[in-house]
Amino acid sequence: MADRFFHPPKTVPLSIYILVPVVLPILVAMTLTGWLSLRQNHQLVQQLSLQWMQEVADSLETRLTLNLDFPQELLNSYPTLPLDDKSALSNQNCFWPFLNSFPHLQGIYLGLHDNGDLLAIHRTENGETICTQANRETEQRLLSYRLNDQGEIQEQIQAASTPYDVRQEFWYKNSLIEDNPTITIIPSPSHAKNSVHLQLKQPLYNTEQELVAVSRMDFNLDLFLDYIQEKSRNFSANILVFDPQLNPLNHSALTSEKQNALDSELVPEIQNHLQNPSSDRLQIINHNKQNYWILSSPYHWPGEQQWWIAIIVPEQQIFKTVQINFRNHLLINLSALLIAITWGGFCLYKVSYVLNQLSQNVEEALYGNLHLKSWNKSIVDPLDRLINRAQRLSDYGSQIMESIQEENKRLLDKVDSGTNLLIEAVEKADQANLKLQQSQSLLESIINSSMDGIMAFQSIRDQRGSIVDFEWIVCNQVSAYFFHIKTVNLVGKSWLQEIKSPNLRSLFDHYVSVVETGRNVELEFPYDYQTERAWFHVIAVKLGDGLSVNFRDITDRKKSVFELRKMLDEVHKLANTDGLTKVANRRQFDECLYQEWLRLKRDCLPLSIILCDVDYFKLYNDTYGHQAGDDCLIQVARAIQHSVRRASDVVARYGGEEFVVLLPNTSEDGAKVVAQLIQSKMEDLQIPHESSKVASTVTISLGIATLVPTAQLSKESLIALADEALYEAKEQGRNQFVVKS
Repeated sequence: MADRFFHPPKTVPLSIYILVPVVLPILVAMTLTGWLSLRQNHQLVQQLSLQWMQEVADSLETRLTLNLDFPQELLNSYPTLPLDDKSALSNQNCFWPFLNSFPHLQGIYLGLHDNGDLLAIHRTENGETICTQANRETEQRLLSYRLNDQGEIQEQIQAASTPYDVRQEFWYKNSLIEDNPTITIIPSPSHAKNSVHLQLKQPLYNTEQELVAVSRMDFNLDLFLDYIQEKSRNFSANILVFDPQLNPLNHSALTSEKQNALDSELVPEIQNHLQNPSSDRLQIINHNKQNYWILSSPYHWPGEQQWWIAIIVPEQQIFKTVQINFRNHLLINLSALLIAITWGGFCLYKVSYVLNQLSQNVEEALYGNLHLKSWNKSIVDPLDRLINRAQRLSDYGSQIMESIQEENKRLLDKVDSGTNLLIEAVEKADQANLKLQQSQSLLESIINSSMDGIMAFQSIRDQRGSIVDFEWIVCNQVSAYFFHIKTVNLVGKSWLQEIKSPNLRSLFDHYVSVVETGRNVELEFPYDYQTERAWFHVIAVKLGDGLSVNFRDITDRKKSVFELRKMLDEVHKLANTDGLTKVANRRQFDECLYQEWLRLKRDCLPLSIILCDVDYFKLYNDTYGHQAGDDCLIQVARAIQHSVRRASDVVARYGGEEFVVLLPNTSEDGAKVVAQLIQSKMEDLQIPHESSKVASTVTISLGIATLVPTAQLSKESLIALADEALYEAKEQGRNQFVVKS
């Protein structure tokens, strides 16, 4: 019973009781520390990466806007071409100024809707300028001419044998389907594999909203592609631009075949995401067991067309540094933990061994199995050894003190060595500071060498946090020259105190908007510089609690556009003027009659016209010759022109020897007064006419018609009435006027 009662139970080893409470808290603390550090680093890297991708997307949108600025400007200034004047449209000078002014413009095509005529001017692969026409003069055959540097026809290079109709072209039909300005990608030429060519198509309508023609412009985006490639190389990111049909614009223009293969696999998934965009612009796509971060940014141009800019970065690339640091941190912690467990286990094993022997002997004594020999071996001997070791430790006291002194000496030597290292570190810091100053000088040289004005400002806020001014922090030489102030005198100065011009002060609200909203501002503004007006293109981008400003002188480009518009106005004027008599032609008269008919119908006011016909003009040509006949018509037109007084009255050559006078808001009596004045002017001319059957000088017959425009009448009825009156005047003996109303 006693043996059974005192039988020792099986227990956990003592070393485990001692080791676990020490090791377990350390292990838990290290695990939590590593996990929290990894999570915090992940969040920080994710925020920085998203901010960086957004900045890249904003810069790409700005650069794309700059590259698409010239076709947009061309659309805004697209002239009212003389679409009814076929002779004017057969002249290549209609489009030569546009092609010559914009180097990225590859070609301009204009197809007429009523007869399928084509006028085109474009550049070839070897840089030649070719003009292509198909109209009545070419018998509807496609003829091509080579132009010289002045836009003049040099020689014919190609002639088609079959009739050509531009209305059968795919681009023409596609433009009619879209019915809006549209941009599409066209295949690149064989010599430009890393180039993207775009095609801009636009239907043209007259004042009655009737389709007249379709215009097409071809241009490239080589500079924008170079910028995308530079961004891709610098930031190890893939950048794709998608057109409104979600076709990748620059898919074949990236860096390597391996990169293109990866993009080819990701493009379908990106297109699927863009077809169903969510509110979160950042999406994570899993492809081949790897996550990719994709930031999609919409871009609207032209009209309602929506393009997309997609920035693709592998998640592994983003967290690569974090993973390496975490792996190193984990390896160091595990190594330290392993060493601590090994050393602690060894020490605890020694202590627990002695205690276990002592416990075992006590249990044997309780059972009556006390053996002195066993006690001597298991207890006394270890205690003797401990006493001997303590004695030896005491004997080693002096040696330890000597060792401490030697260690102090070595420590002093290390302090001296550390001092020397500190001095070297200070010298290296001075060298690094010198290099930093050199880098700053180099940066200032680069900024000052720019042909554009570059400035940076820091916001100055009041107590409520509102921006009240800006402080200059960067200003290059171009900017200083523009403000007539030295660079060093501008840095640190107030914007509002230094800027006195009202035009420049108007930019303050734009700058505040950039800082407060974070959206870039791009605009053009005039500035009266010295003795002439200059134009500048300004781009402002947020920079911390301030902004950076880049401006460029675009005065020459504005002058070119002004000259183009002036030239087009001259072309428009020539297209609406009779070449012989210098009065308005039939086309201009029809447009004025249409406008005045609508206006007077709305106001319920009368409209009068006078049809004039030179009496026996054919006999005059037969008697005196055609040159004399032309001179006679010039004098008659001048006499009729001098007979009208108001700016709204229109004198036009109606055809051959016929003229017409449009008199808005003029009653029948007023039209008679004008007719009598015309007859008086003709008598004053005294142009001899021996073959006339009514007088010895040139005379004129007139038909007057007056109507108040209504919905039941038409402008054609007014012309028919005047023609009837003219016919009666001729039947009654000529050299007189007849009135119809």
